[in-house]
Parts: sequence; structure tokens; C-alpha cells
Amino acid sequence: MIVCNDATIQQYLTYMNEANLCEFSLQLGMGGEVYDGSDVKWVYTGNMGLNRVLDARFSHDDAEDRINELLEMFAGRGTMPHWITSPSTTPRDMMERLERRGFQHVPWSGMAADLNNLPDTIAKPEALRILEVTSPALMRPWSQTMCRGFGWPDDVYESVYRLFAGLGVCGLIPWHHYLGYIDDQPVSTCTVYEGSGSLGVYMVSVIPSFRHQGIGTATTWHALRDAREAGHRIAVLQASPMGNRVYESLAFEKHCDMTLYMPALSQDWATREFSSPQ
Repeated sequence: MIVCNDATIQQYLTYMNEANLCEFSLQLGMGGEVYDGSDVKWVYTGNMGLNRVLDARFSHDDAEDRINELLEMFAGRGTMPHWITSPSTTPRDMMERLERRGFQHVPWSGMAADLNNLPDTIAKPEALRILEVTSPALMRPWSQTMCRGFGWPDDVYESVYRLFAGLGVCGLIPWHHYLGYIDDQPVSTCTVYEGSGSLGVYMVSVIPSFRHQGIGTATTWHALRDAREAGHRIAVLQASPMGNRVYESLAFEKHCDMTLYMPALSQDWATREFSSPQ
């Protein structure tokens, strides 16, 4: 059992959460551009909701110049990034610096679970069936369902599909996508990513007309059960406020605070992120 009030364990889980998120994000950018530096990491995918800056470790004196450089770089590509902060982020006043530039924030909880504590069963709609995406043919419905679940506009569906189809469904990239169906309609998604000694949970979504039925929880539980059977022990994720109780029901406990910052121009559609179940 993970006891998250132990300071040493909290620090270790925070490290794993940050590291898994960085690895996952850099994989997203493999079809575009990535920068994996010691003072910052950034990803340009061509899809606004998936462009990001994270793991910034700037000095207080250099922070303004480095932030401006990064935002100018993304602006030159016709977009702005999401910016993620976590306990390792410096300087400590990054929130104020980003908010002065028009970013608005969504609080995240860094959470972790010992998969040995995953419930053996979970309530779910009888008609729900969950498939792992093991063939390219399932990438299109998975991509479209994920976009619909996050409330992203129709005009990004094709580019998101091309991004994930180009990265592949398995093999060299250590992730597993899951797609939930009610009868013949795809309704939910979840992705798990193996990296940095843990399993990261991402892309949890449910389309609006099927929310509040336990489908997102059941899809995530299914993915975690498969991971446990494959030998994984620790899972981490970043939960939005709406997701905290859902993940607590799957044995997750909060161990740190993280924050997603959204540029003003993306707030009308990119307000849901990778592990915010519905």
C-alpha cells in the first residue's frame, strides 16, 4: 500500500509522476518537434491541445527571457503551448509570470496507486465492452472518440488521428490505447504509458451523451487491470478536480500539486486534459 503522507515516498512518487509525464509528452512530439533539455522540455505536435512546455527549471534571473523565447518560438509556428508546472518547476513564481501573459490555470493533483490495491471488480454498464487498440483500423475511432470526449472541435479530428496513427499502436512506443464501446458505438478512451519505473494514465475521456454512467472509470480500471497482469506495480496520473474522486475509487492517492496553464486563445476547447475522466 502507498502511504502518501510519508515525505520520502511523496518525493519518490512525485519524481516518477514528473518523469513519466515528460517521457509521454516527448513521445507525442516524435512526429513533430521536441526539445529535451536539462532546463526545459517542449513538444510541438501541430495540434494545439497537444503542444506543451514542461519541466521548466529556470533561474530567477533568466526566467523572463526563457519564457519569452519559448512563447515566441511557438507563436512563429502559429500556435501557443499548454504549460505544465509541477513541484520541480522553478522559479517558484512561475504562476504569476504565466498569468501576466494571459494564461489561465487548471489545478491538477499528482496521484499514484499501488496496482495490488486495484479493486477486483467494478460496476459498469452491462453493454460496455473495452478493446485494446492493436490494429491501425481502430486508431481512427479511438482518436475521434478521444477528441469528442475532450470537447475538441471537429476540425482537429483528422490531424489528431494522423498524429497517433503515425506514432503507431504498439511496438517501439510503450503505450497501450483502449477504446470502449456501447453496442457498436465507441464511447470512451484511455491510454497507459510505460516509462520511468511507473505506468502513466492518460487520455481518459467519455463522449458527452454517455457520461455519468461509470464508463470512464470502468475503461481506466480495465487498462490498469491489464497492466497489473503484465507485471506493473505503480501507476501515476494527473487528475483534474473532477477526476479526484473517480481515481480514489481505483486506489489512487494524491501526492503532489501540479498545474495546467492554458493560453487564452485555446480556452474555448482545450480545457480538458489527458486524465480528466467524465
